[in-house]
Amino acid sequence: MDLLQRLLMVVFAGLLLVGCAKGTSDDFFVQPEWAGYLERVPANLGFEPAVTDWERAPSLETSHDECASPQQTTEAWAAFHGLIGPEKPDNLTVDLRTRHQQDTATGLVQRWGFKDDSVAGTDYQLTLEKTNGCWQPTKVETRHYCRRGKTEGNLCI
Repeated sequence: MDLLQRLLMVVFAGLLLVGCAKGTSDDFFVQPEWAGYLERVPANLGFEPAVTDWERAPSLETSHDECASPQQTTEAWAAFHGLIGPEKPDNLTVDLRTRHQQDTATGLVQRWGFKDDSVAGTDYQLTLEKTNGCWQPTKVETRHYCRRGKTEGNLCI
């Protein structure tokens, strides 16, 4: 069994275990393009693609006037930061989704298909809280999909 097959088996087993774990209900954070990318990477290249850990990005924790719902806030936030809009580069896919918890909501912006030899895509996770009828991001975290792996310092190679 080659390295790629072993990697895919480990990923599949991990996803299976996560799916069966208590408290998990869906694949909200799964990047749909990642599994296909892993299948296409030749095993003998000397590196293993990886996903960085989530890291907080305080500079992205901005508030907006369009905040009546978590979806509206996530869309306004993404547009403000230039992550969505009419001038999207070719072959770049963007996925926005939200989900409600008890007193908070999570917004997720996923961008995939960068024309970069290191970073294939980036996810932005927004923790949203409702204050005075307005949903605002209280925490923003990012993670990157690394084509050639990542360093111990959580950077794409």
